[in-house]
Amino acid sequence: MPEAQNVAAEDSILGVFSGKAQLATPANIVKAGLPSDVVKTADLDDALSGSALNQYVTQAATHAAASETSANQSQTASAAASTSAAQAAQTGVQVATIASSVNDTATSAQNAVAGVTADANAAKVLLTAALSGSAPLEYRGYWDAATNSPALASSTGTEGDLYIVSVAGTTNLDGNAAWSVGDGAWFTGGKWVYFARAGWAAVAQEIVAINALGVGDHRLSAGGTGFSISDDTGNVAFEIDFSGNMLALNLTLPDGSILQVAENQDAPLRLVGSDGTYLDIGLPDTDPVIVETAPDLWLDAASGLTCAASGAVQSWSSKTASPWNATIAAGNPVKIANAIGDLPAIHFDGASALSHALPFIPGTVIAVYRNTTTAGSAQPAIVACDSATAGTPAYALRGFIPMGVSGGFSRAQGYQVGTSVSGTEFAGRVSGALGHWQVLGATYTNDTVTTASGKTHSIPCVKSPAATVLAPGGKSGTIGATYNASGALTDFFTGDLCELLIWQRALSQREYNAVVASLQSKYELQPVFGRFLYGAFQTTEAGLESGGVEGLVMLSSDNGVEWQHVPTELIFDSAHTMRDPTITYHNGRFLLACTAGSFGNGYQDRFSVYESTDGRHWSFVTDVICTVGGVTSHQTWAPEWFHNPADGVLRLVVHLDIGSAASQIYEMHPTDETLLNWSTPVLISLTNYSNVIDSFPLYYKDRWVLFFKDESARQIQIATASVPTGPYTVLTTGDWAGWGSGVEGPSVMPLGEDAAGNTMFRIYIDAQGAGISYSDAVGAWPDVLTGKWSAPKLLTVPSNPQHGTCIRNPIPNFGV
Repeated sequence: MPEAQNVAAEDSILGVFSGKAQLATPANIVKAGLPSDVVKTADLDDALSGSALNQYVTQAATHAAASETSANQSQTASAAASTSAAQAAQTGVQVATIASSVNDTATSAQNAVAGVTADANAAKVLLTAALSGSAPLEYRGYWDAATNSPALASSTGTEGDLYIVSVAGTTNLDGNAAWSVGDGAWFTGGKWVYFARAGWAAVAQEIVAINALGVGDHRLSAGGTGFSISDDTGNVAFEIDFSGNMLALNLTLPDGSILQVAENQDAPLRLVGSDGTYLDIGLPDTDPVIVETAPDLWLDAASGLTCAASGAVQSWSSKTASPWNATIAAGNPVKIANAIGDLPAIHFDGASALSHALPFIPGTVIAVYRNTTTAGSAQPAIVACDSATAGTPAYALRGFIPMGVSGGFSRAQGYQVGTSVSGTEFAGRVSGALGHWQVLGATYTNDTVTTASGKTHSIPCVKSPAATVLAPGGKSGTIGATYNASGALTDFFTGDLCELLIWQRALSQREYNAVVASLQSKYELQPVFGRFLYGAFQTTEAGLESGGVEGLVMLSSDNGVEWQHVPTELIFDSAHTMRDPTITYHNGRFLLACTAGSFGNGYQDRFSVYESTDGRHWSFVTDVICTVGGVTSHQTWAPEWFHNPADGVLRLVVHLDIGSAASQIYEMHPTDETLLNWSTPVLISLTNYSNVIDSFPLYYKDRWVLFFKDESARQIQIATASVPTGPYTVLTTGDWAGWGSGVEGPSVMPLGEDAAGNTMFRIYIDAQGAGISYSDAVGAWPDVLTGKWSAPKLLTVPSNPQHGTCIRNPIPNFGV
């Protein structure tokens, strides 16, 4: 029998009615079994308007019960029908079509109707959801109705809690004692309400939400630009616009690597491996970015070189049209084929140079380079130009300046512009990193010089109003050296140069950052911070007596033995003198405390505090003046951070001379996160030690351990206690570990346990300006503390740092 595609109210339907096979109209079937006012549009509109909500709730409950009765009647009729199963199904389809396509068989119609409880609260939930876009439900997970697990009790619960039955059972909750798999128990109005098949998936051609759809703690919503998924605090985790563009904060891949998208990274995508190394994806090609800025001279070791058979460079041509190319001036600069990755560089050996004829002072100069030695020139010139004033360059981009250079510029690098006044220059400088590949650049405009290592800029340096900037002239321009007053080459550069770019104008900040980002990507310059960080200090001369200045030096290492300098913004000068720095990482930022000054500079009553988000850009926070019992310290030395694992409070020890007493240890801590307010110093006493300095506290396993310097004997001892402020029991005496006398500034790091379960420690010791050494101990806890320590070995480090603190690098992919 063919299926009717269109059914009218006056058509006839064959079925069993009143026990007989008869014909009936669809209108009469609806009238007898499903009240028509349930689906009247006007009534539904009134109910959704809120004015007739309570009345509609009552009607919905009554009609739901009536609908269930009608469904039972339909099922009986279907069973008794003499027609085929297909005809019975067709009857169900016709009924369902009239009633908004409820289901296509009488049996499924019964199930659907049974799924809506006659309880008025259930209908109220559905209407509330339609009106507000959300239902008062808090999904709590599955419930075992046989064992009552988790345990639920009548009249007890949290409003909105919803559990889905995972195991059928007869646990009685507020009169409901027949639970099937998939049913729901919902707590509302002070009691548990039964939902038949609440766990069944809803199947519909279209679901419309006025505001958003909630799934667990997340919401799927549509806005003016597209769709988004956000968490319960409103943070967007995933977004796709109406054009199909997708935004995801992070995507974790099967191997543990993460694909990152962040506004503060250079590339559109960054693939971060499980070991912290990364690859930037989607950066534009280097050349188009640089071409857009129109450099006046662009020297790239990968092109434009004319070399002898030996590899010695004879000339170097610009990648852009330029009348100012470079030719050999002295020695034998040599091309290295694979200097950094598979990219070449030109090696300058400290006696070689090229010449150029640029007739202007660059407004911007950028170099990709590394220094490879501290020997030779004190102020190596990467690129420079002579002036008519003999011995004074019109400008010079200086590489890493080694120890022993006067003027406070040791370990710095930067851009200087020569002037007519005494002092001969004004310069922007940043700290240098010996042996580390980096992008060094600077801008000069409006009589202001600003230097940058990567994107780390120095404080702008402004020319004195009385000075006149010298014009290029004299001998010529040079790459790898400058000219002295006698006209001979000097200030030779020792290292490797991959790329050199020069503009007559000062690039905008956007242009400058774009060029630097492209170069960093091209040469795959990885983070300058390794697994370990060391914050120390060093003096620019042999000592303060020679007029040197003390200041911060940041070191980095992957093995804790071989260290390199990290370029940092805070270099030492008369405004930032410091010694004995201690660094830590606390609540998302680096913190540094240090001796504010030493000897005769008038700051003996305080220590200074700095902060940084990246360990390279440091900002001054405050000076903490130390007073005990109304008496201000007349000598304040060597603060040292430590954390108390019992309360998580950040603390430090500091060494104070109060009144006529010698140096003693005191505990202090900031009382809030601003670091501006501090506690009163609390004495940490050590029996029989009246002159103590340079202490280093740490908590390990079951006790506090204090390494300290006996200032009288100038030796390092160990004490232990059960609380950080003591009392401490001193465990050692004399030169017990073989570290000798004249040592100070201990920094101690637990290294975990070896395969046999032995505890491993490493201590770094400052030999008072003769270098930093390390010593290791391995043994059973706690005997390892006073057991055998290895003979001290000097660190491999390209300078002479002193007293500082070593910590593990707390941040992966760090310090680009």
